[in-house]
Amino acid sequence: MIAAVAVFTIMSIIFFISWLALRPQLPKFQVESATVSPLNATGSEFTATWDFTLLAANPNHKLTIFYDRLEASLIYKDEVLLTEAALPPFVLAKRNQTRVNINLATVRGYVDDEVAREIADGKDRGSVRFGVGVAALVRFKSGVFQTRRRLLRVFCDGVEFTGFARNNGTGTLTGQASPCQVDL
Repeated sequence: MIAAVAVFTIMSIIFFISWLALRPQLPKFQVESATVSPLNATGSEFTATWDFTLLAANPNHKLTIFYDRLEASLIYKDEVLLTEAALPPFVLAKRNQTRVNINLATVRGYVDDEVAREIADGKDRGSVRFGVGVAALVRFKSGVFQTRRRLLRVFCDGVEFTGFARNNGTGTLTGQASPCQVDL
């Protein structure tokens, strides 16, 4: 019994020290570029195509991050889901960064009349804000040690589009977007 307790204690200390040494830092995301075209909101119908490029960075010195399943979504005013799409998996090596391209589209999708009116009014004023979110199942790996899959949520709020031409409804990202919120 004493030997079993001693072995358990030693193993617990080894795992605790490993956890302290390999404690994962959350990845960092930022919207690098974004466009929307053609943005049309009439009545309760909504049509648009968004192209986002997110810059994903892994700040960990010893851990590689595997993004196994990803899904991106576009949100208006933190509450109205406009569209969503699956993204291809990728791997983010230690102290490295990569670009994640997101293409989201809605063709004659239904939105509430008030939402369509707000988007159309914003477009007429020259500025519309959307949020882009990504949900992913991720694993952290260092050598032979690997964590179980966990849900990582990324939300980039306040991505503002301006420069809408009256003839084609195309807008681009203005300025520098703030870093996205990341939750594990």
